[in-house]
Amino acid sequence: MSVYISFPEWFVTGLLCVFLGLVIAGVVLFMSLGVNNVQKVKRRERWSTAKKDLIILHQMTRGRRAPTVMPFALKLETYLRMAGIPYENEFEEPFGPKEKCPWITMNNTHYTDSTLIMDFIKDYFKKDFSKHSLPNSTELEDHSKLCSRNIFTGVSFYTDGIIYPLVIFKN
Repeated sequence: MSVYISFPEWFVTGLLCVFLGLVIAGVVLFMSLGVNNVQKVKRRERWSTAKKDLIILHQMTRGRRAPTVMPFALKLETYLRMAGIPYENEFEEPFGPKEKCPWITMNNTHYTDSTLIMDFIKDYFKKDFSKHSLPNSTELEDHSKLCSRNIFTGVSFYTDGIIYPLVIFKN
């Protein structure tokens, strides 16, 4: 004796739609991860073939009115320009291995955190600006610490034809 269980048509159709949706989402996710990994590998290969001692500075894209909205990236790029160190900007992958921005690639090695990068560059290229500082350099150092440690970020947003500056302070 066989038992025949009948399901309503709407239930079968709904179950089929859910199943197909999950399959399509899985395929799209798999393909996007594969494409991203291929692109990431190609970028890493391009960075590894860069000239010796060329710094590749990874940061957010440029703004319309400012080089960047991130004070840490601006500080690092200004330091590289002042020191006369050759560098290239890279905007495709702004967040590095430790999910920090900015970060650099030099000689196929990645470095994060702008202050640590500046210390590394100072030691590697022998570019120390502290010996050329003014006698009251503590004021300059205090100002630099204020800007890099207390001001989190400076951005502006546009609403109803008005640009509002937004500065978030850390305590």
